[in-house]
Amino acid sequence: HADDRLPVHRNGIEVGAFTGFGGAFAQPPQVRVAAAGFVVRSADRVYLLVADAHGAVLLPAHADEWQQAAGNETSGRRPNAAYLEGARLIIGERIVVLDGPDRGLAIVQDEHTVVIASPYSHALRLVATR
Repeated sequence: HADDRLPVHRNGIEVGAFTGFGGAFAQPPQVRVAAAGFVVRSADRVYLLVADAHGAVLLPAHADEWQQAAGNETSGRRPNAAYLEGARLIIGERIVVLDGPDRGLAIVQDEHTVVIASPYSHALRLVATR
């Protein structure tokens, strides 16, 4: 199950939604960095999330890919490293104000994209680092 066209927001792209409303995620998703993008797990399903300047797509993946990405949950030290200050995502000198509760927010980052996950949402927010 893949999202073909994803809604673009002022503060990034939203990916996924609750399965009861036609989305991909039965539970709020967890995210890890992978070689080809991000690996996302929700309930017993695993997806590969690939994003670029033109949008994002969720592709079916195998549980082994989730295990192989273990240990990649944090963004680490890198140029344009992102961090959270409450409901604000800071990327270099850029500030992205996030909507929704700031409790429990988690971010994962690769070279080009920050993925924000919330325990209160079945959607992920993707923000470009540049």
